[in-house]
Order: sequence, then structure tokens, then C-alpha cells
Amino acid sequence: MSQSPAPVPSVLVEAPARLDQVTAGPYGAFLKGLVDAGAQRLILDLAALEYLGSAGVRSLVVEIGRAHV
Repeated sequence: MSQSPAPVPSVLVEAPARLDQVTAGPYGAFLKGLVDAGAQRLILDLAALEYLGSAGVRSLVVEIGRAHV
């Protein structure tokens, strides 16, 4: 009899309206805290996101990559 895999710790997080050079640092730190606390999957709700700058993209890529390690 095979067992189903254990559920992966997931967290649903909302993005701010703007994710740019001003907000990317604090938002990345927030995501890092979630990953450090054990989240292995970050589910991002981007419904409120109106602007995504390159610094915001970087913060998302770095922390999502850390969550999947």
C-alpha cells in the first residue's frame, strides 16, 4: 500500500500595490521570514499588484527559489 506524500507547508501571501526599489527590500524580508519559519511553498496573490519593477522581480525570484530548496 502506498502512502500519499506529506503536505508541503504552504503560505498564501498578498503582494502590495507596488513592488519596486522602495518596497522590494521590506517585502523580500517578509518573504524570507516566512521561508525561514518553514514555508516550502509561497503562493502569491498578485491581484492588487499594479506595478512590478526589476527590484520586485528579484525579491520574488530569490525568495521563491529559497522556498523550493
